[in-house]
Amino acid sequence: MAETLMRGRFRGLDAGAPHVIEERAILDRCVATIEPRAPRILRLADLTQPLWQFGFNTQVLSTPEYSAQNQWSVALHDNANLIDGIYFRSRFANATSVAIFDDRVQMTQQGRSTPLRDYPGLASFLDRFNVGIADPSGVAWRSDDD
Repeated sequence: MAETLMRGRFRGLDAGAPHVIEERAILDRCVATIEPRAPRILRLADLTQPLWQFGFNTQVLSTPEYSAQNQWSVALHDNANLIDGIYFRSRFANATSVAIFDDRVQMTQQGRSTPLRDYPGLASFLDRFNVGIADPSGVAWRSDDD
């Protein structure tokens, strides 16, 4: 959720400034549970460990410009070991995450999608990252002088 809702939104924002996302960013999204269509053990490149064996360090994973990360993803994808994806630490949530290469593993949705606004973990996510939701009418953002 952090990658989806926070990426690129708060770059350069003063740390003391309010962190606010548009209500539409929540209303337009759903949460779904997916799993491999043919369950099996996945082969993942572990990017949570020291990265020297891959020829780079964590700086390449933390830059806001994604061309370097995309190039490394292509290199890992094209590796002769045919990995299924990567296991990495999210730079926003500092939690482990998985990205699956869609040409290696066919994924299927399990159950119904949940609108993000109804997702049980949304409130705790917003609280954890101190993120507010902008009033779509703008009323709460007008000063008394307007």
